[in-house]
Amino acid sequence: NTYLPAPSRFIFPRLASGQWRDHRKLNPLLIRSSFPSSSIETKQGWEDRASVDQAYSFDIVGLAQTAAATRNPGSQGGRALESALDVNPSPGKHWWAPIRNSVLEAVGVLRGESGVLHADGKIVVTYVVSQNRDLALEYDVHYKLSEKLRKLERDYDWEVNVVVTAKMSTYEQIQLAARSTIVLGIHSRFFSLLPYMVPNHSSTVIEFFMPGYFSSRYQVPAQAFGIEHYGIWNNTYFRSASPDRPPTRELPKLEMERMDLDVDMIIELIEERLLEPEKVSSMPVMSFLEEEEEDVKDEKEGGGIRDLPLLKGEKGVLGKGGKGVPGQGGRAG
Repeated sequence: NTYLPAPSRFIFPRLASGQWRDHRKLNPLLIRSSFPSSSIETKQGWEDRASVDQAYSFDIVGLAQTAAATRNPGSQGGRALESALDVNPSPGKHWWAPIRNSVLEAVGVLRGESGVLHADGKIVVTYVVSQNRDLALEYDVHYKLSEKLRKLERDYDWEVNVVVTAKMSTYEQIQLAARSTIVLGIHSRFFSLLPYMVPNHSSTVIEFFMPGYFSSRYQVPAQAFGIEHYGIWNNTYFRSASPDRPPTRELPKLEMERMDLDVDMIIELIEERLLEPEKVSSMPVMSFLEEEEEDVKDEKEGGGIRDLPLLKGEKGVLGKGGKGVPGQGGRAG
């Protein structure tokens, strides 16, 4: 948990009442579950304050403006989120955990007797299907990928989900994201839920792009939340956090474009991430005791936020039974 107090209020001075709510209701879910005592003020309340001839004093104020954030040097892709996550000094590895835990509890993800989020230790691979969208895989590629993933399920006793998110509620999608070890699919809205994945040393997002195009929309939060992100260009993959990743180039609006993909390469990458991490990683596994001592040290040095890891494997290390560590990635062609 964090020692910082919850905010007393959120002020949206340019939004009318109700405009801060999104149609998927993710904003209300996050704020109401994580900060149930915080009030929300909108344009009308701000104008009321301005009409009173007096000054207001707040102990702590956090200011955020999208236009200013996109001009921050930390926003290399021109996205406000990149600037917001470019915090120095870093708040620590687990700064997001208290908020994520609150949201996951609200949508029905259970906690075990120890108080940490429940996980049965099973590897879960989720393929997000996008066959009815303007950008989709070739039908034979989609079929082959689905069949190859099912074979992984049979061979390794993993859980594989091939899902059409349009048929799922928002709560069901968040629950699935929280349980998933690897999420893969074409750049889509489901990836906006990756902040609710419970990260371990094998957590991975594999995002398919049209060759020549790349978006950091989901790569940036993945990196901030401790999740490896790989981009796929047909028969080439790249680790998005590496300095030589492609520059951001947004895909223009398409009409019924079908995309090819090297399915065997995707399956090999998944197996390397889950079975042979030494091929894609040089990062050592850190024990829970080391995590806690490091966070306490960060706290004393002014880190500000301290939270214990969420998952404990059979051998007492971060992850599921100590399997998998983050990858260095590379290219395959």
